[in-house]
Amino acid sequence: MPSLNRFPASAAADEVVDALRGDGAVIVERLFPERVIAAINREVNSRIAAADPGMQHLNPAIQVFFGDRVKHVSGLAAVSRTFATEVMIHPLYLAVCDAILRPACARYQLK
Repeated sequence: MPSLNRFPASAAADEVVDALRGDGAVIVERLFPERVIAAINREVNSRIAAADPGMQHLNPAIQVFFGDRVKHVSGLAAVSRTFATEVMIHPLYLAVCDAILRPACARYQLK
């Protein structure tokens, strides 16, 4: 059975990026402390509960991709201050985003 590369939170960004490019996904273990995850969950729980898994998308291909079981919470940084101040500025997270997104974009915006 195939498996994904696993990295500690202290891994070098280039190692994570190389594995991500090769396999399409990676696991970075314990990147964020449990207190951060718990805070984000508290901040977004009501939005997740209110999200409609049957939300209609403008593009039929996107509609098929997501189906009728996925709940969307857009603009997570506006919904969760913890996400904005702990996740989006994490050095490994930013380094991976830069390595993957910058070559294909004039600029990118994380929300």
